[in-house]
Amino acid sequence: MKPQTFGRLIQVLRREHYDEEGQPWNQQQLAQAVNRILGQPDRWNEDVVSKIERGKRGIKPDEMAALATVLHLTSSERQQFFWLLLGLISMHWCPSTIRRSGCWMTC
Repeated sequence: MKPQTFGRLIQVLRREHYDEEGQPWNQQQLAQAVNRILGQPDRWNEDVVSKIERGKRGIKPDEMAALATVLHLTSSERQQFFWLLLGLISMHWCPSTIRRSGCWMTC
């Protein structure tokens, strides 16, 4: 999968989460949530998330797992998420229907 495509997926999934004021998560909120899971408060920041979403930075295996947890991916979604990142499957998706369809991969 192209890094830019994966980055767009992360952006869409981030925006599916809302803060206590009902606003979609911003990049800093995603970074803070990932850092809590990783137990490393300074590992991710807004710049790191921005680079990932633009396809300018990859993610490490432990970050991939933390991101899946933070985004509340189901077991099936986690499997597809990891396969997509590793390039084992391709993805056909529309940003507005990513999770509603229940399937990210080309069937």
